[in-house]
Amino acid sequence: MIKVGMLLAYDYAYVKNSLPLIYPYADQISFALDINRRSWSGNAFAFDEGILDWIKTYDSDQKIRIYEDDFCIPGNTAMQNDTRQRQLLADFMGKGGWHVQIDTDEYFLGFEKFCSYLRSKHSYLKEPEKNQICIAVNWINLFKQTPNGFLVISGSNEFARIATNYPNYIAARNLKQQTIFSPFSMIHQSWARAKEEVKFKVENWSHNADVKDKNGYFQFWLDLDEDNYVNAKNFAGGSNPAAWKSLAFFEAKSIEELIGFFKKKGVVPPRWFLFKKNLIQRIYAIVGKFRTP
Repeated sequence: MIKVGMLLAYDYAYVKNSLPLIYPYADQISFALDINRRSWSGNAFAFDEGILDWIKTYDSDQKIRIYEDDFCIPGNTAMQNDTRQRQLLADFMGKGGWHVQIDTDEYFLGFEKFCSYLRSKHSYLKEPEKNQICIAVNWINLFKQTPNGFLVISGSNEFARIATNYPNYIAARNLKQQTIFSPFSMIHQSWARAKEEVKFKVENWSHNADVKDKNGYFQFWLDLDEDNYVNAKNFAGGSNPAAWKSLAFFEAKSIEELIGFFKKKGVVPPRWFLFKKNLIQRIYAIVGKFRTP
């Protein structure tokens, strides 16, 4: 069984782009929404309750469940609340099968083939606690939408660990498990959104504590355009600025057009690169790097 978990929050509107890409192929889909409509930082966010009606109407196969709970614990960091919400969502989804967590602003390219890929690895579903494994996909991060297209993170091979046979999250979706780096890709809307949303994101995302000069970073984002983006170097907003080395421009009138472009292009890391990363993971597993005390 393939179970998908998604988080609903202030960027709820993106679910209209992300859900159709996975809905036909998942066996079960669960959404987690803060019952008080608060962010991980404890700030109230605007939420159109009508999106829940849209989801219910879209759910023709009755495979969707909505899980509402208090996911903001005072005194916790935003990252701690992020991780806690994902773990509670996994618990709500229940044991067994593949657990896949995809955020509402993430657009999976080729989810049908990814599901087949997971099902081909059914041996990992036997005694999952003893054979913990997670699956990572190439993560295409968007930084800004411009009048004629999108500025996309370039020069960095980023992966998101989205699937596991044993959900035991330690930091957001990250797990202390051997990782299989798979030949699949997922677009992340990330910072490519309206400036009001970006401003809210800077203050409320799970890495907010790592951005010391929030106003300065927001201004950096505001100032970027189709002419000066080439000057942006080593600008990731968290604790490792070098994680985002540069930007590339892709012409597209809408996010739907950009998704179509990447689907057609079939963007995945080279086989040799995946082989190298997976070989390192196997070595780590042999020496016990993933063992927990």
